[in-house]
Amino acid sequence: MDNTYQHQDLPEDEDAIEWSKYNLKKLLGIGIVFSLLSDLVLHPIDLIATRMMVQGTQLGAYNYKNTYHALMKIIKHEGIKGIYRGVPVSMLFNPLNQILYYGSYDTLKKGFEKSYFRAESEYSFLPSYSVIASLVYLTLGGCAEAISGLVWVPMDVVVSRLQIQGNNARAPYSYRNGRDAFKKIWVSDGIRGFYRAYGSAMMVDVPSSAIAWLGYETFSAALDRFCDKRDFQFSQNEIIHDSVSSIISGFYAGTLAASFTNPIQVATVRMQVQKRGQTLQYKNGYQTMRSIQACEGVLGLFRGLGPRIMKIAPTVGFGFF
Repeated sequence: MDNTYQHQDLPEDEDAIEWSKYNLKKLLGIGIVFSLLSDLVLHPIDLIATRMMVQGTQLGAYNYKNTYHALMKIIKHEGIKGIYRGVPVSMLFNPLNQILYYGSYDTLKKGFEKSYFRAESEYSFLPSYSVIASLVYLTLGGCAEAISGLVWVPMDVVVSRLQIQGNNARAPYSYRNGRDAFKKIWVSDGIRGFYRAYGSAMMVDVPSSAIAWLGYETFSAALDRFCDKRDFQFSQNEIIHDSVSSIISGFYAGTLAASFTNPIQVATVRMQVQKRGQTLQYKNGYQTMRSIQACEGVLGLFRGLGPRIMKIAPTVGFGFF
């Protein structure tokens, strides 16, 4: 069954995005395979970003100068195993996360497009789809992220706690492995423990996803027009053109999304890994960001931004490929 929705009754619009090139089966297959590969390659970067976000606080006794310094220090004191703390949990849950994310986006997109194009043909006062496209990308990307968050938020809580355990005298938890972490969180906090800071996590990933889709779609369309006007050789080959365009646009979108959402990501990580009863108690995203700014300055809200961009930009770039 072909999952690609065909716009049979659409008027020709040379500036419209060609949605027919996005196929659900392709996105799911590539998304799942790439998520597993990215876990193996980029998990160390994610671990470093997480530790940098808590270092210097009651949650992390780390003193990393930069990403390279952190990587070398972790390998020296914890070995290769240290930079892959939590990766089995990520690899177990990420395929389901990809299915929910791309499946939701594709389903929502098809439903909206079908309804809108039918209404557009009946009501002349409605704006052209290309006019509201940016808003559609933002909304659908955010909705898809909220749905997939039912899976990745519990995963994120467990992985983040496992990541900060190594060589950390201030670590509030001591889990043997992912299974032990799930069991202890369930016993101590119940289902709510897996969705700690869910609201803040949504404030990170819903805008991040929305910004990524908006950045990707708009930059991709602009890049297509740029290449067509200058008649670049690679633009004559549709496969090469789409691949290069997707990767470059994805890198741009990922960098943009990571930069804008880093402050709330720092707050989310600290709320997820803190232990009840600690003196430093983070209550919600807004209070946490205010506390960080007051104690550490504005730069405290951008801890871990470098490694986070190093992870998200290629993930989004090759993910759209």
